Amino acid sequence: MNIKKLFNKPCVIGVLSDANQGKSMLLYHLITEASKQHTFNLFYYGLRLDVAGATRIYSLEELEQVRDSIIVVDELSSLFD
Repeated sequence: MNIKKLFNKPCVIGVLSDANQGKSMLLYHLITEASKQHTFNLFYYGLRLDVAGATRIYSLEELEQVRDSIIVVDELSSLFD
């Protein structure tokens, strides 16, 4: 997979499926592969495991402050609770 083509311009990418179908694992895989090929700022919300070199965010207010970075949001609905 050419990760560079996936992240070559500002965009929103959604991963949707039923529960326990591997969405989070796909996100971890994309992060790992992108990290092997490029250097970038990464912020994430909702992933259960820590991501090396990334910054965990805990609120919508923090998310709104992020600029010039890749942002991964898992469990989107909990961000609005």
